[in-house]
Amino acid sequence: MEETNFTPQSPLSPQPGEQPGAGGAPGAPESPSPAPAFDCPEGGANFTPPPAAEGEVPPVPPVAPPLSPVKQAKKALRRCSNRNSLLLLLLVVGTNLVALGVLMAMKLLGVRMSTTAFDTVANLISYGSLYLVMAPLLLLIGNAGQPHKVRTYFTKPKASGKEIAKWTLIGVGLTYGVSYVFNFLFTIIQLLFGVELSAPSLVTDTGFANALISFFFMALAAPLMEELIFRGTLLCHTLPFGSWFAIVVVGVSFGLTHMNYQQLFYAIMMGIAAGFVAVKAQSIWPALGIHLSINLIGATQSILAGHIDLSVLTGGGSSRYVMTYLLSKLPYLLPILLLSLLCLAAAVSGFVLFVIEAVNHKDTFRLENPCTVLTPAQKAGVYLSAPGTILTLAVMLGMTVCNALGVL
Repeated sequence: MEETNFTPQSPLSPQPGEQPGAGGAPGAPESPSPAPAFDCPEGGANFTPPPAAEGEVPPVPPVAPPLSPVKQAKKALRRCSNRNSLLLLLLVVGTNLVALGVLMAMKLLGVRMSTTAFDTVANLISYGSLYLVMAPLLLLIGNAGQPHKVRTYFTKPKASGKEIAKWTLIGVGLTYGVSYVFNFLFTIIQLLFGVELSAPSLVTDTGFANALISFFFMALAAPLMEELIFRGTLLCHTLPFGSWFAIVVVGVSFGLTHMNYQQLFYAIMMGIAAGFVAVKAQSIWPALGIHLSINLIGATQSILAGHIDLSVLTGGGSSRYVMTYLLSKLPYLLPILLLSLLCLAAAVSGFVLFVIEAVNHKDTFRLENPCTVLTPAQKAGVYLSAPGTILTLAVMLGMTVCNALGVL
């Protein structure tokens, strides 16, 4: 059996035989290509028997039966699943441990500050632990020994500016559309069952420091570091098992990592849209454009909303008082309203463009599938049954439920 190596291919450079911009129908099977080669089992081609003593009959070397292509693929996919999931678990657990460690150190050092100042510092520590400490560490660990590195993700897109702009609008629009649908559904669920689900506040506290922290981390650091991790490292790990499989798996992982019901489904949609354009353009730049657009709008609305006391609207005050208050906050309310209308317009136009693309350009959605020995159902079963993935899913889903119920 000839010894071969299983080498993941980067989504940022053309696959063998792939023409940039090749495409197919939504939900259509991925275009077949030769199945990847996998590592030989231990004791295979490189087995060397021990030297025989004088007068002894040399032992017959044990011959391990070669694994079938299906078993080889399952073994490699399970290894990929464990690697991806444990990296995400490290990101989640490590971020909390670093933030907790810094706060405990401040307490031991006797650092004293006002409640307002402490909230600002705690916010900075939380964001910094995630995007300045754990995210870079995850990239170093995830890319170690891999052919793909951070610098290889930023290749020139293999698509025209017009195509990138179109798919950016489609990605942003579908993300907002999914957000509207699930916000409506969760509202109905709460009304029908008489429950109140908790979600993290996305409103930034007033003050220049808080606004600066929110804008830097939410609008800039988060899109950059999250795209490098998800559409860079994790996507590259998973692409050898099929482009659509990798896009969906990494997109769902992206949504689960947020660990709150309010962001879960629209983050999954954004992750899938960003993964698709990254694979099609063979560059992380278009995916980064989608993420930056959404987070920039969100960060701006969050900062502006911090200047508005919503309790005035529900506090039972006179209509005249409420109207006077709203008029005084018009410099903040008007941009929020305009951005909300922009999001709605993006949702409608993005959906329309997506339908047109699906009807008139079905080949756009046909992507490479290097691993044809496994069906999509087999891939999903193997990926989800990996021990590291089971543990990570349990932690993330448990945290999502606890956050929704207000336990944490």
